[in-house]
Amino acid sequence: MTVDAGGGRIFTLYSYKGGTGRSMALANIAWILASNGKRVLAVDWDLEAPGLHRYFHPFLPDKESSSTPGLMDMLWNYASAVVDSGQSRHDGWREAYADVLEHVVSLRQPFPGDGVVDLLTAGQQDRSYASRVSSFDWGNFYDRLHGGSFIEEMKRSMRRHYDYVLIDSRTGLNDASGICTVQLPDTLVICFTLSSQSVNGALAVADSALRQRRADDLRVLPVPMRVEDGETSRLEAGRSYVRSGFRRFLRGYDHEQRDRYWGDVEIPYKVFYAYEEILATVGDRPRQEGSLLAAYERLTAHLTEGQVQELVPLDDIDREVLIKRFWRPAARRGLYDFYISHVPSDQQWAEWIAAHLERAGYRVWLNRWEVRPGSRWPDEIEKAILASDAVLALLSPAAVRSTAVQQEWRLARDVDPGGESGRLVPVEVVECVVPHALRDLQGVRLAGEYEPAARQRLLTAAQQIQAPSGGHLYHRDHRPPARFPGQPPDVSNLPSRPRPFIGRDEEIYALWSGFHHSNARSQAICGLAGIGKTATALEFAHRYAHEYEVVWWMRATRPEDAVDGLAHLAAALGLPATGAADSGALRSELRRQRRVLLVFDDAEALPEAVPTLPETVDVLLTSRLRDWEAGVAEHHLHPLSTDAAQALLRAMHHTLLEREAQKLLDWSAGLPLALVTGAASLDLTNSIWQDSRKGLRRDDETGHSQLLAPFWSWARNRLETESPAAAELIQVLAFFAPRPVPFRVFTDTPAAVNDPGLRKALAVPSAFAAVLSTLHRHHLAELADDHLLVHPLLQAAVQDDLTPAAEKSLRGQVERLLVSAPLGDASDPANWPRYAELLPHVLASDWAQGPALRALVLRLPGYLMASGSVRPARQLATTIVDRFTTLLGQEQVATADALHVLAAVTWEDGDDEAALALTQRLRDLRRRLLGEDHPDTLATMNNLAVLLWSKGDHEHALAVSEELLQRRQTLLGPDHPHTIVALGNRATILYALGRYDEAADCEQRVYASRRETLGERHPVTLASLGNLAALQASRGHPDEASAMYERLVAAYRAALGADHPNTLRAQFHLSRAMIRAGNLTDGRKLLEATLDQQRRCLGNHPDMVASQSLLAELAESW
Repeated sequence: MTVDAGGGRIFTLYSYKGGTGRSMALANIAWILASNGKRVLAVDWDLEAPGLHRYFHPFLPDKESSSTPGLMDMLWNYASAVVDSGQSRHDGWREAYADVLEHVVSLRQPFPGDGVVDLLTAGQQDRSYASRVSSFDWGNFYDRLHGGSFIEEMKRSMRRHYDYVLIDSRTGLNDASGICTVQLPDTLVICFTLSSQSVNGALAVADSALRQRRADDLRVLPVPMRVEDGETSRLEAGRSYVRSGFRRFLRGYDHEQRDRYWGDVEIPYKVFYAYEEILATVGDRPRQEGSLLAAYERLTAHLTEGQVQELVPLDDIDREVLIKRFWRPAARRGLYDFYISHVPSDQQWAEWIAAHLERAGYRVWLNRWEVRPGSRWPDEIEKAILASDAVLALLSPAAVRSTAVQQEWRLARDVDPGGESGRLVPVEVVECVVPHALRDLQGVRLAGEYEPAARQRLLTAAQQIQAPSGGHLYHRDHRPPARFPGQPPDVSNLPSRPRPFIGRDEEIYALWSGFHHSNARSQAICGLAGIGKTATALEFAHRYAHEYEVVWWMRATRPEDAVDGLAHLAAALGLPATGAADSGALRSELRRQRRVLLVFDDAEALPEAVPTLPETVDVLLTSRLRDWEAGVAEHHLHPLSTDAAQALLRAMHHTLLEREAQKLLDWSAGLPLALVTGAASLDLTNSIWQDSRKGLRRDDETGHSQLLAPFWSWARNRLETESPAAAELIQVLAFFAPRPVPFRVFTDTPAAVNDPGLRKALAVPSAFAAVLSTLHRHHLAELADDHLLVHPLLQAAVQDDLTPAAEKSLRGQVERLLVSAPLGDASDPANWPRYAELLPHVLASDWAQGPALRALVLRLPGYLMASGSVRPARQLATTIVDRFTTLLGQEQVATADALHVLAAVTWEDGDDEAALALTQRLRDLRRRLLGEDHPDTLATMNNLAVLLWSKGDHEHALAVSEELLQRRQTLLGPDHPHTIVALGNRATILYALGRYDEAADCEQRVYASRRETLGERHPVTLASLGNLAALQASRGHPDEASAMYERLVAAYRAALGADHPNTLRAQFHLSRAMIRAGNLTDGRKLLEATLDQQRRCLGNHPDMVASQSLLAELAESW
């Protein structure tokens, strides 16, 4: 068996039918190899029914692979990278996508020496997995995306990093199994049961694999599995049938070696392993003859040719612990009744719960009570969880973000994966979003309850789980904390809680974390008006009120508002009404409190009293402004996500129709105030303007388009004083689409704007940066990656504040900015990002009105078509033709240009009939408008000839082609590039008609012209050379064809590389030409070499099939 020097060996375990125990065998072999210090990669290539990870679930952080990327993710990432022509390329770029180390997950189990088992899963098992598998186009992957080369690169990565690679191959005969049985393995392990269907299918696969791979390059090992020793006679008959059928695959064995092989590799059926996916390396004791483990050890010895012969066993204690991790315990009585899993910030809750449970007669494990100094923390935790009947998972925003407690929860679920035994019980102690992994479990809610109700809920739930065991282990009397962890503040004036409140959990947790883990005792919630600053502050204050003894809410729009608020706080604390909000008496009283939260709502400056407050006080501000002074941590709110906005709408209005809900979502663009207002007035849905630009009516009678008018009035007054250029810029931005606008749209052509101050600022980078900073500080625009984004409701407020004359002026400025933006050739991938950025803004403008915008919009379908979005390109081109026809009339040059674009994208979309009809209509229209000899008319004739030829109307196509060629030669001359294109099209049509001599004459002139103008190695020149060679072969001149193909192969090798599909295709044509010329020996030798390259680089590809067919013809003729 040949293996890459210094590389690992690759084994594929394949079965024609499911249910053979193939995955079970692979998992155990991997463990045996790793126990001997080997680096092992297990690959789940059973893409349609992945399950290999289940044999390793106790050792994986993600038990169900719901968040772990794998093989399908690698394949899709690579395919997307190839399709994304805009992505930069460099030597070895494919290696980055084929690096298996980026996607594997290591088993959390120590093995001797360098031993490790890494798992490459089938892919992330989320809701989209099935569709990603079913929609993956293997033919396209190999034909167009060079998938064979990618698989080879992945194979090299596997060999480079591992001693052994074990591939679990999907059943049946299909694309993926062909990769696993032919392209990847050094050894193909055929797994089968003794049924006739399974054996015959296995034989067929083995024969097919050997036909496609040389016999000395692929070792095939047949392995019978799930062998039951029931009916001896039938068993022996099956064994005889198998040995006879597979004899040819064991040619290197003598009679005695074959008998020993069959006796060694036969895998028995053990009922014990039918109940759970548990490894025999864990479930079986070592060195027990007749065990499943012993059979896997013998098979491993044959696979490794004696290098690894048996498992390095675990000690008994470790083995027992692992068995518990695989199996649910038979009894519910462990050493402890409850293990309490919590984060440090919930320590008070943990002690309160533990104390009340112990008083009720339960045995409780709590880390603060049980872990001795010097103990190894992870070991103690694991032992305690395995020794406890149930785990109480205390949920809080901090807990659901803690990887440490989530590991504890996963360990508890390992023992009870289905949740039938109630081993894991969520207990919500602080309001939070319950993690997805725990949502299927019934929990206990203590958050928001007063102490008596919380205690009753806790003890009732404990009784439902199991009866008390009779008391704590060490007869200790643990008292609950003096203060109930959920107790509300002693002094509070909090307004009522916002209901419903959806989303913002990450922002609220960031506030909590900031007060607990940073030096900033003051934090500010900043954002656009209506974004939910006050609601978020209220929700935070209510959610964490139990952590404070005083919570006080104050308006702070004016400085005197904050002074009054602090005076009222002093009175609530029983202090004399001194009138001095920052008096020493108030500061002393606040210092006496354990923790205090002061909220200043709608602040424009930090209240004067804040810097002098004691460290026991947390200060929370809400503000429309950003860029606060040092010592104030800022949290910027953004529009709600689509999911959060939908949830908020449903919570407010359960009967809202889907169509109405979508209108509201489009209109509000994630602004909570707009969602709340809109849902409260369902008549709004009848007044929403379905405008692709912003989804608003200017004549909205309900006034909802004025939601942000007060905010804009406030901001405009400030801007007119601070930065008039910023005020002008935000008015210009109001007429762009509500999508990111690149800075360069403004900086490339400052002259396109009218305002002198803004024009000057755009020309000076530092001045422009100052303008942007002003917009950003006032939350008028978001800045990211050299782009600006303005909320659509703010755009509406700005527009509604303008006079008709000002609006017309601003629209004109936007038009000049758009048409002045440099875009470049739409077919060049380097320019696609610019087109993508400008497309929504062009479509949002009145693009049918002005000639400059009409010319610009006509370029957009070409960009969409070139970048692969053919159907959207056709839809846009249809819209353009309809708008131009309605607005300008049919007999207009602009309408004809639009029709030309539509015909091109229709043909690219595969609708030849419609494209032909459009092109004929366009030819007649351009003849009337422009005349017979206009370049646009001639271009239409060229397209018409091509379409006629593609439809099979060769005679008609030839007539049009000859007329076109004659006109271009007369008008442009014989050597003009347009003339050469027409000549090449004529050669193609003549070739299809069998008029080879005339076609060869045309193609020779095309080749000579392109070689002179483009160079000998230009792709278009090489295509002409290939056409010439094919013509020579068709004319019966194989020697001339061979000579041309030799030049073509050499040129492709130099330009594209030896393994490029174009190079291999040229090699195939050269070998065929050599054979037809009588040079059978050299032609066959080249054909065989080409076929080897195709197998390695292309896999199961039509070009490889053509090579195989020609080789088969040669074999028959010889």
